[in-house]
Amino acid sequence: MSVTLAAPEDRVILVSLLESYLEKLSAFRQRGFGRRAVAELWHRFPGPRELQIHGRNGRAIDFWSSMMRDHATSPLRQAEIDSRDGEILQYDFEVRVP
Repeated sequence: MSVTLAAPEDRVILVSLLESYLEKLSAFRQRGFGRRAVAELWHRFPGPRELQIHGRNGRAIDFWSSMMRDHATSPLRQAEIDSRDGEILQYDFEVRVP
């Protein structure tokens, strides 16, 4: 599973997190490293975001929902996208530095 974070403008910032890679680093799970890294990226590069999550990945949905709840500075817009391997949840929102 990959998650793509994008700023839909001329300069596009893409971060792809591969869950299979993170599984190998299980000793670092649940210690806040991912939360701190994403928060740092969002605050260094504020602006509009698009986030897509596979609809069957409950752990990813929980993580990203928490991140959006804590850091989004605009209302979340959600869409459901059909794909070959299942439903994709797409969220559009903004992150602004306070």
